[in-house]
Formats: sequence, structure tokens, C-alpha cells
Amino acid sequence: APAEDPAASAAAPAASAASRAGCRQPAPGGAMAAESIRALEEFIDREVERLLPRRQKFTQSVEAAILAGGGDADGDGQDERRCPLLDGCRVEVVGSTSWGGAVPQSDLDLVLITGQSGGVEAAEALELLGALRHRMESQGGGAGKSFELVEAPRVPILRIQDGQLSCDVSVDQPRSLGHREALQRALEGRPEVLRLIRLVKYWLRRRGLPMAAEGGLPSLAWTFTALRLAEEHPVGTPVTTLVHDFFSKMRQLGEMSLDVHRPSSSAESPALRWRRRPPASAAWRDEWMQLLWVDDPTLPVSERSVSTVGATSATGDLVASHSHGITPPSIPSALGALYVAEFRLAWKALSEGSWDRVWKLASTETRVSLPAAVNEKKEKALLHVLLMDGAVVLGQLQQVKRCPGVSCEAMHRRDQSSELVLQHCSLQEENKTLTVQTSMGDPLVTCHPCHWVCAVTTWGNPKTVLGDGLDRLVEIRRLLAESRPDEKWQRSSKTKGQRGDDAGQHATPQMRAFGRPAFMPVAFGAGQTAAAVASRGAAAGGARLMQPVMVPVWLVVNMNGAAANARAALAAQKQQQQQQQQPQPQ
Repeated sequence: APAEDPAASAAAPAASAASRAGCRQPAPGGAMAAESIRALEEFIDREVERLLPRRQKFTQSVEAAILAGGGDADGDGQDERRCPLLDGCRVEVVGSTSWGGAVPQSDLDLVLITGQSGGVEAAEALELLGALRHRMESQGGGAGKSFELVEAPRVPILRIQDGQLSCDVSVDQPRSLGHREALQRALEGRPEVLRLIRLVKYWLRRRGLPMAAEGGLPSLAWTFTALRLAEEHPVGTPVTTLVHDFFSKMRQLGEMSLDVHRPSSSAESPALRWRRRPPASAAWRDEWMQLLWVDDPTLPVSERSVSTVGATSATGDLVASHSHGITPPSIPSALGALYVAEFRLAWKALSEGSWDRVWKLASTETRVSLPAAVNEKKEKALLHVLLMDGAVVLGQLQQVKRCPGVSCEAMHRRDQSSELVLQHCSLQEENKTLTVQTSMGDPLVTCHPCHWVCAVTTWGNPKTVLGDGLDRLVEIRRLLAESRPDEKWQRSSKTKGQRGDDAGQHATPQMRAFGRPAFMPVAFGAGQTAAAVASRGAAAGGARLMQPVMVPVWLVVNMNGAAANARAALAAQKQQQQQQQQPQPQ
């Protein structure tokens, strides 16, 4: 075991069959990986320690507002700060701060416990949080802070912002207390597991992956997932092994869904259950998919057993119900593609020995949330990536039509009511770079926020795709291609010399991912067929498609039903060729 992990010296490192049999295996990545992890953890510890006084001051401000009580400043008996229920509350620290899993970007989570039997209703919770806000603002506890009362139907929250530090205050959340106790028990005597969880949480933040407030999966879900994966390893396993195993397994979400349960002594009830998705979901054609479901360990076994009674998967496995889980039953496929692409990129970096690259900070544009209004200056430099009907759609945002009642600054990723209007774009290769081509003659693309994947940075004139957003786009393209092996295209049989260039030798990995030099990305305009596009490409003297029928469906940048027409045309041509029994070019 590496010297930097004293607890690992007394136990076998990896949870492979060999390690469980007592054979010691070297930790993945060797000394360089261990040193990279150690330096990263030292930085995280310093930043968390630096922010600790501010988090403590947040807690003290809330406690002081409760103890001070309400008053009647105007003498009219109508002071809106008066709330007897608030006066009897106590404050509990929950979330990652309470069990040692905080990272620099973590929010502070507080729960007000009223002591009422069964807790309070949402309307009473809103009243209580509103009174707390007024007290903090009037008594000086809100100096330099901004307040937002989030009127969620299930769990209202008072969000207090002080610079980059955020504090979420809720009311009577016994499950939050249960999660705190469950994690404290599970992590006792397992420091290496806590290290893995913090590294995963830090990776999520650095890569700008959406949290629950934006419509993504909650941080707690990733915490329990990392915990259950690490529990498959012996005590004292090097953290490099745990990190390596985590990303190695999570990249399988591209093909399978994962159910995470509380560990059971029964061999028939494993904590981790991998399930193959139905064909349509596996090919990313469904708008919604099951990616990750995490059981709530705070519920009694009798209640949790009810949660598995419901629909069955294609393989006959039971699918858990959302009412008893930490995660929703399904998420948008666009969001799932984003998560899987990042898992695959992290695994690629580990496989290449570039451990530092895993926690590389994503660019500001790549980490941006979907705005609720169009900023023309910013949108000129952004290319938005959508996933619709299993195809990647690219466009520049022109208009946001918010659903009535939506007033937040960023759109929710599970929003199916608001509309996005984009100018369709495609990517073309010019001088070994990918440039954005705007199709002004095509109709605008209309979709919903649930179709949005991410934004990609562009630069210059003509606009060139740059940054790690391009890596995401390339990885999503590969993901879609691998999910449909029967739709792969036939490449040109010409050799490099017959093509008259050496583009194949000097093409960048990004260009090869987009098919260069065998073909160019193709965008179908309104009413165009595959044959028309292929003829246009041949006439222009560009990279030729050998057969229109071989244009892969996932490559089509579709709009307003053009992809469906294209698929129909491709199918008809393929059927005609099969009837004529003409051999396909190899």
C-alpha cells in the first residue's frame, strides 16, 4: 500500500477475486497517482478549513434569530416577524458538513426542528422560514447576505447566499437527520471510503455537473453510490484503487441502469444491481430514461420492501419506486448522456495515467446552466447541444419561452413546459478544426429544457469549437454510435493515396471522432432527403458518402421532423438494395 495511506497497509487493496483470495495487487496508477490524490486532498482540506468559520457564523446567525424572538417594532401588534412556532425551534446541521464529507463548493444545510408531532405542513414551513428571514434581516444577521424563499411544494427552503457560500434552511426533515446518522455509522473506521466520497463530490463540482436544484441528481445519491461501491472492497483499500474502480464501473451506465440498495446479508439481494435498459432507451431514443436509482437507507425494511413493487425491466428485474428513493424514477436522456460522457472522459484520463485531468476545472461556458433569458452577447459565443429522438442537435439560442410561474434565473433540466428556440447549426471540418456552420435558410429548432445537454464554447470568425465542451460533444457522439452497432456506416474503400491527401495520418482525435476523413458531418435541411444531401456533397467535391443509405441516423442534425423523413428514405433505399442483392462496398 502507498505510504500516504497508513490505514491501507494492513489490508488487501483491490476488491478483485485475487485480492479477496488474499493476493496483494498493486494500486492502480502507482506512486504518481497516489501523489496526485494526496496533493488534491490537501488542497480540499485547506479550503474547507478556510470556509469553516463562515459556515459556523451562518449557523450562529440562524440560532441568534430564533433565540431573539419576534417583536412589535411599530407598536401596532402586526409585526410580521412574530412567529411563536419559530421561537421554540432548534437548529440541526445536516448534509456533508455534519458527517465530514464537505468540499469547498458544498452548501451548508440546516434543519429547523419544531418539535411538532409529525412535523409541519408546507404552508406552515413557508410561514416559519419567512419569519426567520425577516428576523435575520432586521437584527443584522443578514448583512451582506441575499435571501431567496424557494416555495417548493414538498420541501420549502430558505436559501441564504453570502458570496460563494450558500446555506439552505428547511423545516422538520427527519430523513436528513437519518441520512446524517446512516453515513456516520457507515464511515466509522473507513477513512478511505470517506476520501473516495469527497473526491467524487469534488469531481462533480469541478466538472459542473448539475445538482438537484438544477434538475440533476442530488449529491446525496452520488454519496451513497460511492459508499456502496467502496463497501465491496476490503477495509484499508488504497483510495487510488477505489477511485479507479468507481469510474471503471460507473462508465457502464452508458449501457445499463444501476439500482443502489442497502447492503443485505442475502446473496439474492446485492447492494448493487445492474440492469440492461430496453432497446429504445439503450439507443437513447427515449426522452426519459432510468440511469441511477438510490434506495433511501433511512426507511425501515418493511417500508423499503414496498418500494420494489412496481414495473419490471426488460429482463424481468423489479424497478424501484421514486416515493421510497433518494433519486427520481427517471431523468431526461439528455441529462443521462451528459453524466455518462463525463464518466467516460474520467475513465479515459485514468486509463492514460493522467489522474490530474480527472479533476480539471471545466470551462465557465461548459459549466453554465441553461439561462431563462437570452443574453445576446453571451449567446454569440455559445453553441448549445441537444439530444432529441436519439440524435445530437446543435444550435444557437434565440429565444426562451418560459412556462408561466417560472421565475428562476436558470431553467430546470426536467422542465417539459418551457420552450427553447434555437437557430440550427452544424459542424464542418476546415483546416483540421471544427467550425460552426449556421443554416439560416432552415426553420428554427423548438424544444424543451429537458432536451438540453450542455453548451460548447466557440471562438473567432468563422466560429471554431474549442475547450472541453468539444470533448463532451465527441464523447456523446461516440456513446450514441456504440449504442447502435447495426447503424454503422460503410467507409470508403479508397486508400489514403487514392484520396490524394494524408488527412487520415494527421487528423486530430476530435476529427477522427467526427468521422474524418471518411465522411463529413451532414445536416438535413427542411424537406431534404439523404440522397439529396449525398448528391450535394459529391457535387461540392468534399468528402463523399459512398452510399446515402449508410448515413448514420445519430449523425443527422435534425429539425422539425426532418430526421424521421431521412430515416424513412434510408430504410426504403436499403430495402431496395437488398432486393437487388447488390453487395455493399467495404
